[in-house]
Amino acid sequence: MRRCVLLLIAILSSALPAWPARAAIQTRHVLVVVIDGGRYSETLGEPGTPHHPHMAGELSLIGARPAGMFNLGPTITVPGMSGILTGAIQDIRNDGTERPHTPTVGEVLRKQRGVPDSLVRIVARKPKLEVVGHSDHPQYGAAYGAAIRAGFNSDLETYVAGRQELLQYKPTFMLIHFGDTDYEGHANDWPGYLESITRADSLIWQLWLAVESDPELAGRTTMFVTNDHGRHDTLHGGFQNHGDGCPGCRRIELMVVGPDSKAGYMSPASFDQRGVAMTAAHLLGVTIPTATGEPMDDILLEITRPLDVPGGGRAAPALALAPNPTQGPVRIRVDAAHAGDAQVEVLDTTGRRIARAVRAGNEFMWDGRDASGRTVAPGAYHVRVRAHGQQTIAPLVVIH
Repeated sequence: MRRCVLLLIAILSSALPAWPARAAIQTRHVLVVVIDGGRYSETLGEPGTPHHPHMAGELSLIGARPAGMFNLGPTITVPGMSGILTGAIQDIRNDGTERPHTPTVGEVLRKQRGVPDSLVRIVARKPKLEVVGHSDHPQYGAAYGAAIRAGFNSDLETYVAGRQELLQYKPTFMLIHFGDTDYEGHANDWPGYLESITRADSLIWQLWLAVESDPELAGRTTMFVTNDHGRHDTLHGGFQNHGDGCPGCRRIELMVVGPDSKAGYMSPASFDQRGVAMTAAHLLGVTIPTATGEPMDDILLEITRPLDVPGGGRAAPALALAPNPTQGPVRIRVDAAHAGDAQVEVLDTTGRRIARAVRAGNEFMWDGRDASGRTVAPGAYHVRVRAHGQQTIAPLVVIH
């Protein structure tokens, strides 16, 4: 039986300059996954999260999510997807005949960094989403468009195609769109709608496991999971349709997992869809000149600007665990403000210290062994970082 030694440990030492130095950013690949039409009350907002066991379980332990996430534009598919990709609110047609009028993350990535279309990819369940492959902006457009495949028979087919492209091309930026939830909602099939949310949750977890099992993607990929829109709440017609400004249509979910986001963190901030594009662009070292949104600083280890978020200060260390889960040595990354004086320890579930992580250059490394040199058993553990009289504890998992 294979032994696994897990957990991650990428940490910036105090010798490294503060952001915006690119050395501070570990992300080299961004994956955005969209569950079309998932209402918050049946996803991360449902008590007990029965239809999101992986999102609220393993991914929540290693990722960050905000107190609120919203679609502030038209609560329909094409404008919602456009907001996620462009960082701007645009009231464009929903039938796939009108492109975004401002450039997407992929377009600015290709123009500013010379990234080929093979490394900017979209795989979408709905055929009409071919239209978001690029904008009609005169300075961008088709010459900087993504490689896109749109129109599959199910989310499972979409997952198979998306996973294959993810592992084959290792794209710098990729979006995968799951559409079964919206189709089942419009069909007024409540059991089918709930089942599709559960299935999407499972497929997203499998995508993350694939990322963390790939030598190129592991520890270098940030994944965003969100929705293009929600659905009407009970007071506004119920789950079958969407498209107005009711709370059910506006409220959506967000989870961010990766080496540059906090681990096991619930931000007190509220964000909107435009922040996905802005944060992805920031992590990949480009700017979207036409965007109107803001980066989601409070979930990041290294902020882009001073925070104005209640409880969003840097009093306690911030850390990220990646890859997680993993089958190799662990890296733990601490924010630059605390890294120089940080003490990093591995604890079991009772809080007993079983090992200390060792500083190695700009990293703390844990080899998966306890203080006696024995490889630890697979299971749940915690990483504790202490610095400047403050501490942060984040869950980690050792797997087979």
